[in-house]
Amino acid sequence: MISVCIATYNGEKYIKEELTSILPQLSPEDEVIISDDGSTDNTVHVINSLNDPRIKVVIHNHETRSPNLHTLVTRNFENAISYAKGDVIFLADQDDVWHSDKVQKCLQKLDYYTLVIHNLKCVDFNLNSLSETIFGDKGFRFNNYLFLGEHSYFGCAMAFKRELLDIVLPFPSKLSAHDFWIGLMAETLFSACYIEEPLMDYRIHSSNTSSIDDHSIFYSLSFRLYILWCLSIRCLKYKFRHA
Repeated sequence: MISVCIATYNGEKYIKEELTSILPQLSPEDEVIISDDGSTDNTVHVINSLNDPRIKVVIHNHETRSPNLHTLVTRNFENAISYAKGDVIFLADQDDVWHSDKVQKCLQKLDYYTLVIHNLKCVDFNLNSLSETIFGDKGFRFNNYLFLGEHSYFGCAMAFKRELLDIVLPFPSKLSAHDFWIGLMAETLFSACYIEEPLMDYRIHSSNTSSIDDHSIFYSLSFRLYILWCLSIRCLKYKFRHA
């Protein structure tokens, strides 16, 4: 069973196109979990208009709304994947378009790996090609974030087995990017691979939310130490559980 997890907020413009690129690749037993963070537009109405029983909309309830957009997105995704029942979990943004063979090619790799990440084709808001991919000629870089690099993970390009989901939740309280946390856990405890071929169209527009911020050296160091501490605790718990 596959669970596709999507976090939405005021995504009425593109969410239908996103879903219609995903649903034909799923079986009747699969599910699409959509966590909506209090959209004030017609996002939920557009989703419900598809009238597909595989789609389940859940509301992300929180007492206060953080001013940090990345934190909001991260917690919204955490809410979505907490409802996932599938053996394989795909993450998706609200405004991209999956290529018709994305699920098939990711599942082939997941026969051998716990997590897979693929390249993304850059397009404008009308899906016109920008003649480049996210990872370019250099490809995806593993094992770089904790060593003062910038993490390369894009959640919308990731799929992973449930065994990973069971160890990454709950997210650390100070986490502001769900994708690199999931990726780090996969690299540390399991296995991960990269598919060079772009398997989706990634819209580049003013509403994109990058998980990379321009922070001071002090913040970057302290945050990496915090993530390293959280990673170590989870690894110890995992090892103890499977001893």
